[in-house]
Amino acid sequence: MYLGYFGIATPIFANAGISDAHKCSNLTYSPECKSVCVLAKRTRQSSISIESDLLLETIRAARESVGLSQREVARRLDFHPTVWNKVEHGERVLDVVEFVALARAIGIDPIELLGTYIVKLQQDRIGKASTAQP
Repeated sequence: MYLGYFGIATPIFANAGISDAHKCSNLTYSPECKSVCVLAKRTRQSSISIESDLLLETIRAARESVGLSQREVARRLDFHPTVWNKVEHGERVLDVVEFVALARAIGIDPIELLGTYIVKLQQDRIGKASTAQP
């Protein structure tokens, strides 16, 4: 079975009741797809995907801390609201120029936003290292 959103073959879901022809590109394809995709998301082990999730959490927290809605951020960036929603859900990647524009749009220094992400990343790694020790 292939889940396009994750770009990985996921034979673990062979008994999930979904046909091998099932493919999706987002988490809202259908109720059936959503349950499978959420399960697949929880089982990802890639360090890159974990880092991406932390970056998305950092961006979302920064947006919420200044009281902006997704729609308002999209307006400030001249994005369609659905595009911004895809960014926050990891379905669309921001490039560096867009990241800087995002930080400025929400009134945060881009270096500060990146620094917040790096601190969260280090805390995540320290937490994993301490739980891995016997």
